Amino acid sequence: MILDLLQDSILSGQLTRWILYVFSILGFFLIPSALGRWTWVVPGGFAGLNLFLFIAPEFLQPRQDVVIYLLLSQAPWILFCADLVFRGRIARVVEQVPVRSWIALPIFRFLGVGFFFMAYTGDLPPDFAIHFSFGELVTALGALLLWILFRPANLWYRSLLFFWNAYGLMAALMLSWVLLRSHPGFSSGQPSFDIHGYFAGYPQVWIPLFWIPLSICAHASVFFKLYSESKSTHTQASKDAVSETTWT
Repeated sequence: MILDLLQDSILSGQLTRWILYVFSILGFFLIPSALGRWTWVVPGGFAGLNLFLFIAPEFLQPRQDVVIYLLLSQAPWILFCADLVFRGRIARVVEQVPVRSWIALPIFRFLGVGFFFMAYTGDLPPDFAIHFSFGELVTALGALLLWILFRPANLWYRSLLFFWNAYGLMAALMLSWVLLRSHPGFSSGQPSFDIHGYFAGYPQVWIPLFWIPLSICAHASVFFKLYSESKSTHTQASKDAVSETTWT
């Protein structure tokens, strides 16, 4: 009986939606508290997205406006990364957050397990779902282990951290790119109504419009923190060397 109920929930899509709900809630709890008042930017953006979808329900159709889709799915992380590169206001806030907090944030990507069930129910092509589900699960599991076994001074740990972060960032960028190319309004893409049509529905629309951009921002923040700490260490070592030379 329990197996029958489980199978019914999978086939009806209820289990997939619950997975998305649970790990979405977890994602908000993983937002670094060191952000201070900026902590509310993420849930505020999520609330704003849902308000827009409530006001414009026609956007939850396969033939979405591609310009709005680009603004919602690509502009946030592009602007975020540009601010980090040019060390703007956001970069100063990111720099105050411990790198361990940024490592923990992508744990919410366990929501990628839902892709397996999407393939099982036929909502998504199996090759697409299994490929990207694997990438999401590896990233989420890596984030959990690196957060638990946090050893920033260990050379092996830092190497694994760099590899994991690069892998997680590329996985998120590739998923974002594939979903963008599947949009029927993207002129140089490869329209796929199987893929785009599913992610245009609610609540799975959260994935391309909110959780993927947040994933990219989290991994970009880890790289920014690693670079800033490395630069700070190098600067301090140079000062110490100059000091020793002066005294001798």
